Amino acid sequence: TIRYRGIHLDLKGYQPKYERLLEFCTLLSEYRVNAILLEVEDKYQYRCAPEVAVPGAYTHEQFRGMSRHCADLGIQIIPKLQAIGHVDYILRHEKYAHLREATHPFMFCPRNDEAFILWRAMAEELIECFSEHDYFHIGADETATLGACDVCKPHTKAESYVYLVELCIEYVCEQDKRPIMWEDILRNAHGNLSDDELKTTWTLGKKTILNYWVYGSEGLGMMQPYKDAGMS
Repeated sequence: TIRYRGIHLDLKGYQPKYERLLEFCTLLSEYRVNAILLEVEDKYQYRCAPEVAVPGAYTHEQFRGMSRHCADLGIQIIPKLQAIGHVDYILRHEKYAHLREATHPFMFCPRNDEAFILWRAMAEELIECFSEHDYFHIGADETATLGACDVCKPHTKAESYVYLVELCIEYVCEQDKRPIMWEDILRNAHGNLSDDELKTTWTLGKKTILNYWVYGSEGLGMMQPYKDAGMS
């Protein structure tokens, strides 16, 4: 049997009205879907970063209601907050521009500790919203611009990546949640790591659950090596 039958609900480009969101969750439960990976992005009114939210973003009370509703339906909500890349919805704001990797708004500088402090504050709010649920997704995929800034250049790309991502994993574990991350860096999907750097990233596979993703058949052959290495 399959323990979790899930979908990825990406709010990046679509925000249903709150009532419709709850109806959607009910409909999913009728089709035996019991896990939702909820990519929040700028569709939540963060108290710690109010500039980030789009007009009409969901409130704390609404996400608490969604959390309880899904718990009653037997659906596991897995909130997702990107830890390093895909943060242009944050870094496009001038207030957070100093957190960019080499001035590009797509990615945090992993060596800027203010980036982790901001991420941790945002994660704390989402964990509070979905307190009934067991997992938290830190993203961490598609970091092709690693090592571009002057702060990161003295370090290898893998060292800087692991530096930030380990902090995020440790924080999630401290909150008694199970961390999940996209695994593309472990298979060097962007081809920008040396063999030695790649070995460094594999330490993360023992500390988190790898969320294996591919487009088409590319990368499918990595499933067995991950299992052989004792990764979840």
